[in-house]
Amino acid sequence: QVTPGARAPIRLAPLVGEACSEAAAHAPYLGTRVDATALVTRLSVGPGEAFGWSVLRPGASAQLAADGVVEVAYGSEIARIALRHIL
Repeated sequence: QVTPGARAPIRLAPLVGEACSEAAAHAPYLGTRVDATALVTRLSVGPGEAFGWSVLRPGASAQLAADGVVEVAYGSEIARIALRHIL
């Protein structure tokens, strides 16, 4: 959850599939309801398949490689991050 109205230089994107926004709500504290916008992705994944979101600074990008490693690029630098499966 990102605080509604927060200003932060971030880029939020799914590692797999496409994202869209839709109407939602959240409870800032017990017994309340506040309208909000949710970022949503819908997909089916099999056992052991990687999925998730990247939260990056502007100018950076992330993609899921075929071997299940996330490649994060920022300028000319590229980091490869191996995902671990939690069973």
